[in-house]
Amino acid sequence: MVVAERPAVLNQIDRRIYDIGRDPAAQTSPLIEILQKVPSVSVDPQGRVRLLGQANVSILIDGQRPASADAVLRTLTGANIDRIEVMTNPGVQYGPVGTGGIINIITKQRTTPGVTGTLVATGETLGTYRLVLSPIWTVGRWTTSSNVTLSTQTSEDRSSSARDVFAAPGVVASHMDEFYLGETDARTVVGTLKFDFRLSDAQRFNLSLDAGTSTFDSDRRGRFVSPDAPLTDHAERSLGDIGINNTGVTLGYTRTGPQDGEELTLAAKVGVFGFPSSRDFSSDYVRAPSFNSAFRTVDDLDMDDQSLKVDYKRPLSGDRITTAGFSWERNGQTIDRSLQTLTGPALSSSRHIDSARNVTAVYGTLQFGLAGFTVLPGLRLEYQDFAIASAGTTGGNSGFDLYPSLHLDRPINDDLKLGLSYARRINRPDAQRLDPALNFSRALEASRGNPDLRPQTTDSFEARLDYTQPRWSLSATAYDKESQDLWTYFEERRPDGLIISTTINAGTASDRGLELSARGRLQEGFSYVSTVNLFASTKLVQERGTQRDRTDFAYTSSLQLEYAAPTHEGLEAEKIQLSVTYNGPRRFFQAESAPYVNANLTWRRPLTRRTTAVLTALNVFNNASGESRTLTDTFSETSRYDNRGSQLRLGLTYRLGVIP
Repeated sequence: MVVAERPAVLNQIDRRIYDIGRDPAAQTSPLIEILQKVPSVSVDPQGRVRLLGQANVSILIDGQRPASADAVLRTLTGANIDRIEVMTNPGVQYGPVGTGGIINIITKQRTTPGVTGTLVATGETLGTYRLVLSPIWTVGRWTTSSNVTLSTQTSEDRSSSARDVFAAPGVVASHMDEFYLGETDARTVVGTLKFDFRLSDAQRFNLSLDAGTSTFDSDRRGRFVSPDAPLTDHAERSLGDIGINNTGVTLGYTRTGPQDGEELTLAAKVGVFGFPSSRDFSSDYVRAPSFNSAFRTVDDLDMDDQSLKVDYKRPLSGDRITTAGFSWERNGQTIDRSLQTLTGPALSSSRHIDSARNVTAVYGTLQFGLAGFTVLPGLRLEYQDFAIASAGTTGGNSGFDLYPSLHLDRPINDDLKLGLSYARRINRPDAQRLDPALNFSRALEASRGNPDLRPQTTDSFEARLDYTQPRWSLSATAYDKESQDLWTYFEERRPDGLIISTTINAGTASDRGLELSARGRLQEGFSYVSTVNLFASTKLVQERGTQRDRTDFAYTSSLQLEYAAPTHEGLEAEKIQLSVTYNGPRRFFQAESAPYVNANLTWRRPLTRRTTAVLTALNVFNNASGESRTLTDTFSETSRYDNRGSQLRLGLTYRLGVIP
């Protein structure tokens, strides 16, 4: 029997689909590491995901928005992932939230009769251990699948900074050096249980139950030394206990019609999420004990999500295809935040916030041929109602908005294909971004929301050329992203030394660039994937008390070199892969980040038909650290964040049940 091999990348009119199954490290790597190898995607040292250099990317799992994208990125492994869909200009059926675009993770769905699945165990030299069990049982029309992930991690991070405090813009009044050492113990248990029932050849029903809990215990110690003001020399310590809890139920129904390509899908979801946290902060002054202080913060964020979505797709006469849909989403948030003084000046306070956002939408698309192009316009009409209440004060907004999209494809010849697209996207502030109460991260550092924060909107234009040859392919994407009411961080230092960060609107911004991506085979067994993204970013910046528009050039790049040995005795191919990523320097409103490079080396070797071993050397250059500089009217600070350093990860994958 000959089985057709799925292409490594599939270009559709509104997305690119990447098959990660061939990647030797995918089975044992968390999603955050897998994304670093995907063209158009970059990940900074703090784990923030960008598409074509743009932040505010929406992460979806099987088309659904998870409670905590960060938790999913760090716990979901490639063993459970079928493919990754990248939509830099998404269509209207996905909703407009996320100005950076959408990454949709499609999990594996198997229907092989009997029991199948995988058991994956990984361990790292610096203290991370993970066990993932994913059995699937198919009997007749029923398929039952589950996924249980158990993980524990002990990590250490170091940071240092040099801070100058200004008496006037550019006039240094004092200098302080800061050194921080943090230790975190994390434990995660996540489980999913899915039931899939094929009512008939044309109808399918599924039910998914999700639950998970994560705890993070942290201990961070800091030392502050000032040669100019020795009375301010002090030590800080923060003890934190943070949790993430979620439960959810998803119902789905699919019915295919009598026409080829006709399909009706319904999906309903209910989820409840909790994010409790408690932190103790203390400051001990060496030469001025009367300044000593300690306080405790307790924050509880509870969220409840409900959604309903109906999609209908139907071919019309000729090459025309229409889709129509309805969606309703509700997100409720309750925030309880309190601060209690333990010693020192009285700082006690408490705050309670309730908010709810309802978004109702109808949308439609019509695909047709015109002058050699495949044309796919779409239009989404949304009505959103947002209400927020705190301390007897209420507020909010409501109204209609239109979100169009347009995608065009045309083959120029047998090897060359042209694609054009446009989409309008939005970021809406939630209760956390609007809440002006202080949220402490250190004794003298805090963030707060901005009650006056407006939504950020982005109009995105792209032109893409795909050139394909039997042994290699090249893709070029030119883009222009025009943002209004850009979100950016603003920092200020109060006279008492507290540094406060908040999100503000910083006018308009333009990001224009060109991404080049090439993949192919060098010779027998050797292959490569290389991506370079060059862009110019024009935005508002603040320099020594003056705000002005500034254009900066930046680039990111990635390279994977892989060797696959010939297969023998029915085993999978043994593979070796070197993966290198580079992020260039970036400039923001008050800050700039330094470039950094990261490299991983992976060796995958099948031991038997059922068992595969994967050995990965992470951060082989031992230089995956981040450096940034902040310049404000009242202070400047240069900070360095040292990541975990080089380490080894050993993973074992065992295939359950029937092996095709």
